Amino acid sequence: MSLSLTIISILGLIAFKHKLKNIFIYLICISIVLEILHLIIPERGFELGDLFGNIIGVFISFLVFKIIYKGRLQ
Repeated sequence: MSLSLTIISILGLIAFKHKLKNIFIYLICISIVLEILHLIIPERGFELGDLFGNIIGVFISFLVFKIIYKGRLQ
């Protein structure tokens, strides 16, 4: 799940690079919501480790984006 969230995060950051704060907040929120939904989905369970993995994936993609686009957004 973390790899897929990282890929989605990078694509979102590239598509909406002028609204980084909004995208970053959205990705963190979607990580939390998706993990909470595991509480009601049969055969699934909430795992704090997965939540942290998803959030770390968002942070990594944000850092990768900042490194790649450093200086281009000005």
